[in-house]
Amino acid sequence: MSEPKVFLPFQFLLFSLVFITSCSGPNPTGLPKDSIKQIGSKPHADALDPFEQQYYNLAGKWTSVSSDKKAFGTLELFENGDYLLMENGDKGSGKWRIVDVHHLSLGDLKYRFFFKGENLVLVGQEGKYELAKQNAGGSDIQSILNSDTLISPFVRRIFQDKIGNLWFGTQGDGTARYDGDTLEYFSVNEGFGGVVVRAIAGDAAGNVWFGTERGLTKYNGAAFTNYTEKDGLAHNDVWSMAIDREGIIWIGTLRGVSRFNGEVFTPFGLPEAEPDPNRGVTSSRIVHSIMEDRHGKMWFGTNGGAYIYDGSLPGGQGGPLTNISTKDGLPDNSVNDILEDKDGNIWFATHYKGVCYWDGTSFTRIPTKERDSGTEVWSLFEDHSGNIWFPIESFGVYCYNGGSAINFHGKDGLASGAIQCIFEDKEGRIWLGGWMGLFCYGPTTNSGQRPGPGGKSFFMVTKYGPWP
Repeated sequence: MSEPKVFLPFQFLLFSLVFITSCSGPNPTGLPKDSIKQIGSKPHADALDPFEQQYYNLAGKWTSVSSDKKAFGTLELFENGDYLLMENGDKGSGKWRIVDVHHLSLGDLKYRFFFKGENLVLVGQEGKYELAKQNAGGSDIQSILNSDTLISPFVRRIFQDKIGNLWFGTQGDGTARYDGDTLEYFSVNEGFGGVVVRAIAGDAAGNVWFGTERGLTKYNGAAFTNYTEKDGLAHNDVWSMAIDREGIIWIGTLRGVSRFNGEVFTPFGLPEAEPDPNRGVTSSRIVHSIMEDRHGKMWFGTNGGAYIYDGSLPGGQGGPLTNISTKDGLPDNSVNDILEDKDGNIWFATHYKGVCYWDGTSFTRIPTKERDSGTEVWSLFEDHSGNIWFPIESFGVYCYNGGSAINFHGKDGLASGAIQCIFEDKEGRIWLGGWMGLFCYGPTTNSGQRPGPGGKSFFMVTKYGPWP
């Protein structure tokens, strides 16, 4: 009986032991039937989904048990003990098949940990990973991709300031600024407020504002100023932000909304909603998105649908809050982002039911290939041509042109399916941020083709380029 192979890491590898098995044959979960490989490590594992070519961090561990007749392996995906049980099904040849799935549903498989590949090895720990390829003889390993070369393992926000600098908000590395020549990082050691950036906005004076896990940060071109609960902010954990036409900064936090006029923070009350335990970080007052429409109304995306505040009413006090939820036709109450398009339609990105828009009377849902299998959407963006862009977790990004939604995925050069933010710069380039860092989609050429290495639509941008 052949044991699962154990690869001892070389100098560039980030973990001490990696267990690799492969499996083939039909299985009860709908996973591919041809040869696939399964990666695990102790105590945490990163995994690559070959079909979307994206990475996932798995809070679990790989264990293997052997006997005289069979060898088994389990990957504990969740704290409740869910697992997949694998069996060597081809006389010790290393071909494995799934023999048991414990409490795992098809919906859970968005956290796929299988990938096709020729002798590919993936190891990782605490957000860092490395993808390597072993030759057929097993005597040499060549590094293919190292997370240390990425802008960041996860880019959450992208913004361009008045003078053309591109800012990238990351999950763990603070913020990075690219001025056309140099990429520079700012984190707590440089006076920046935090390491996780979930919101970026610019004011009329050219200041850039950041929402982090430690509060609100202002950059005036020379220095950072940080604001926290001690200064009156509702909560340090900032999730969303918008600057209205009067220059008031609206900050959505884990515990509600604050307004900031540059001197004083003022609380702004929103009704509580039921926390969603399936979303990880959550609360009854979390605000995922804030948007000002063309009429001066403020929109808030929450776990209880969307709320509208008409601050344009006489007296400066605004009117009562209006709620839009499933009772009004919104497909899902868990609203991650809100956008007003050039025609005045209001778009909603929801956590469980995809994307829809509201024309003031009724809702229209945008159909996608994944419509019936669950569609987790984190953001919305309208480009200069009026196309609406949005990512769907595990399924790349879509571009809706008013008639159809075009999907971009691995075949188009987009190596990650876990995209969280979309942005268009002043040159018309589309930027995507998410797991595996930063991607770019260049402006249309005279031939109507989008440029990119290898003829692909998208290309990855690392610390070393290529910068468009």
